[in-house]
Amino acid sequence: MSRLTSFWRNLFRRGRVDRDLDDELRAMVELLIEENVRAGMTREEARRLARVKLGNVETIKDNVRDARVGASVENLARDFHHAARTLVKSPGVAVIIVITFALGSAGVTTIFALVSAILIRPLPYPGSERLVTVKHAAPGLGLADAGLSSGTYFHYRSHAKSLEALAVYSETVLNVSVPGSATERVHVTYAGPELFDVLGVRPALGRLFTNEDARPGFMDTTWPVPVLLSHQCWQRRYGSDPRIIGRTITLNNRARRVIGVLPAEFSFPRPETEIWMLFVPPQQTASFARQLEYRAVARLRPASVRPQPQRNSSGFFPQSKESMQMQRPNASRKCN
Repeated sequence: MSRLTSFWRNLFRRGRVDRDLDDELRAMVELLIEENVRAGMTREEARRLARVKLGNVETIKDNVRDARVGASVENLARDFHHAARTLVKSPGVAVIIVITFALGSAGVTTIFALVSAILIRPLPYPGSERLVTVKHAAPGLGLADAGLSSGTYFHYRSHAKSLEALAVYSETVLNVSVPGSATERVHVTYAGPELFDVLGVRPALGRLFTNEDARPGFMDTTWPVPVLLSHQCWQRRYGSDPRIIGRTITLNNRARRVIGVLPAEFSFPRPETEIWMLFVPPQQTASFARQLEYRAVARLRPASVRPQPQRNSSGFFPQSKESMQMQRPNASRKCN
């Protein structure tokens, strides 16, 4: 309590505290003078010797002020006051300082946001520690960070024992036609039937893709290919109408059947995606194709939760220099 009282007095009763300090120093000088006079000195000699013995009064005052409770706050306020006066007198310097601080703050904020998104916050999916992206490295073809071909997708799905499930996807932009409004360009993701099971996502409305939907020849049938809508697309384009399930929409002049709506917080692989359309890569006879066009995400088996950043797949492909790379996907909430 005494320290709090002293802190309050030193900050908000500074004039009174300084006057008390002056009174104490004058009293000390008078005591020294009286001692010297009793020792047989004249008044003037006693005063001179007292001041010499006491030392520089202003230095004593500064030392006492620095030892007070709250001195650091007082010094900080004094420094801010001095800086403000200097900046007011030099507006050009003030502008440069403000811009420098703004750029520095923006840089620090951006770096922290990236570090937080990638290293600190987990992915917004169940069991996110088991999710990895799968990429293809083919040094013989000059490719160090490529996607998968359809051949590698089917081969990895059958032979990669550390993967519980593997899904591929690719992105594009298509025209969507809505009755009564103009045609719009929207971001569309071609999604394998396993994608949402790998991510552990549940629909907000309707259902997700199934292996039955992806039966052989489903792209060639007259029945419209199933699609899923983002929550934002469902609200903005279709007025949150729950009867959208089972209806058809037109993508690039072809009818597609809506079977579900995804949760509001879901935005894989990017926030701009509005529609996910079912697809399955075509079977190829070659294990490796030069068109490494598909992106892939996988869920590790429980025993493989901590993979090395890169796992060589030479066991899958004898006498081959190609390898499969498994990396943690971007930990951003948006999963870019």
